[in-house]
Amino acid sequence: MLEGEAVIKKISLFLAICICFGALNLSAFAQSGGKSIPLIAHRGFSSEYPENTMEAFLGAVKSGFDGFECDLWEGSDGTLMIHHDSSVKRTLGLDKNIWELSNEDRLKYPVISGSNIDKYNYPIYIPTLQSVVKLASSTGCVLVLHIKSKSGYKLSDNGVKKILDLLKEIRDNTFIIGPVASLEPFLNKGIRLLRTTSPSNEEDLENVINWCKLNNVDSVLCIKMENLSCLGSYEAFVNYLKSSKIRFALYSAQMVDDYYTVQSMGALFAISDYNLTQDIEVTTVPSSTEPQTESESTEPETSAQPVTEAQTDSTEPETSTQPVTEARTDSTEPETTEPSTSEPAEPVLNVKSLSLNCGESSVLRVNFGHAVQWKSSSPKTAVVKNGRVTALGKGKATVSAVLEDGSCLECEVNVPTSPTLKIRKKPFKPKKLYTINKGEKLSVVITGKAYGLNNKYYSTSKKVARVISKTNAKRIIIKGCKRGRATVKIKVNETVFRIKVKVR
Repeated sequence: MLEGEAVIKKISLFLAICICFGALNLSAFAQSGGKSIPLIAHRGFSSEYPENTMEAFLGAVKSGFDGFECDLWEGSDGTLMIHHDSSVKRTLGLDKNIWELSNEDRLKYPVISGSNIDKYNYPIYIPTLQSVVKLASSTGCVLVLHIKSKSGYKLSDNGVKKILDLLKEIRDNTFIIGPVASLEPFLNKGIRLLRTTSPSNEEDLENVINWCKLNNVDSVLCIKMENLSCLGSYEAFVNYLKSSKIRFALYSAQMVDDYYTVQSMGALFAISDYNLTQDIEVTTVPSSTEPQTESESTEPETSAQPVTEAQTDSTEPETSTQPVTEARTDSTEPETTEPSTSEPAEPVLNVKSLSLNCGESSVLRVNFGHAVQWKSSSPKTAVVKNGRVTALGKGKATVSAVLEDGSCLECEVNVPTSPTLKIRKKPFKPKKLYTINKGEKLSVVITGKAYGLNNKYYSTSKKVARVISKTNAKRIIIKGCKRGRATVKIKVNETVFRIKVKVR
């Protein structure tokens, strides 16, 4: 027996040495990355299942992905539907936009296209956000929610509220992605946001980073691998983001090397159309052997009968995905666990005072808890909406965040400047009569970064002179139409300018 035990020990030692040796020969990216990052299935496991369906999401979970990405629209009756295109022509065969469909329509027309759609002998329907959140909650996987936008469509305020209510329980494991228009309703709502971008040079990246800083959005989603070299090298990209305190994620990682590259760069996660989990698990065994052994043992089962298991097995996703999530979410732990340990026990605002020029804005956050209501003591000086403070006119204001328990947090806002006008490149003079000929145009420039907020303008006699430029423009045009006199009033936020015009 003793001899047998000695042999076993030697074999164990040999295997341990082999494992360590294997670890030394891993990709350089894997070595420098240290911890693995979540791998997210694009529109679910869309290369094997019909995209953005419950089958695709279940397939992703059971195949070893750490989470899935999906696209969200609001239907005509307020139903929150998961669908990629604005039109449902490709997926349902209807010549309609997704936002024109009701829940009744959703259940009337099954999906007709997608990977391996012919394998299903039952109808598959566009899922709702409720179903997706339930799956994410029961499996503990990461949910990446793409809020879609399109000309002619806008997510309603009630839709925003419903989304936030649904995501409450899983918000620590949820990311919302999208362009600026999609993210604005969710700013300062306690949900992790990533702005989508595809920078090709330093100026592009700088513009995105500046927007993120202004809006307290700490992450961006790069669309392609080549975007990561927009500054000439991956190292320059990482250093630039680190100096800006901005993190990033990637769509799309279509090869294992892509995954290792962004892992080494400290990405939040990587989105892929393909199942890279098996290769990733094999090469990262040394850093986390037990979870990966479990996930490897379950993977053959999921690949053998993906359709029937996706439909009938409600318990397996929990057992098969938990180890994988634990194995690959280490890199995101600081983001979710730090606030609970480093923040103070009492709620506080991120800043206690602000100095903003007219037209500038900044976002206030309650570091512990959430504000029920935001108020400004002087709306003519500064207004606040969902924590975003915008300076409107010269003066001082106190912005308050009222919490659930009735307590109030305050931030003092100082606006040292008011909006100004320039006419013919010279400062506007209220008493001056500006003379133009019939058909001639007079250019008026709004300065002080106050344009684009709440600008309104009108003429006391449109037959004599009228404003012909668009609302909220930095530069407006007054056109002389007929001989006579008129006063053109321009209201910039709370400041009113009266321009006296004479047309010859």
